[in-house]
Amino acid sequence: MNLRQNIEWTERETVRRALDNSGGVKKDAAELMGISQRALSYYLAKHRVE
Repeated sequence: MNLRQNIEWTERETVRRALDNSGGVKKDAAELMGISQRALSYYLAKHRVE
């Protein structure tokens, strides 16, 4: 088990699920995750999630 891989997977899945639950609305996804829209943009770019 690689800690870095697990953290990255968890981040990617959390972002993906928040976007699914918000119907793709980034503002709502960020709110669901308790982060700013700027932070969400960072995670989207980091994990190449659209």
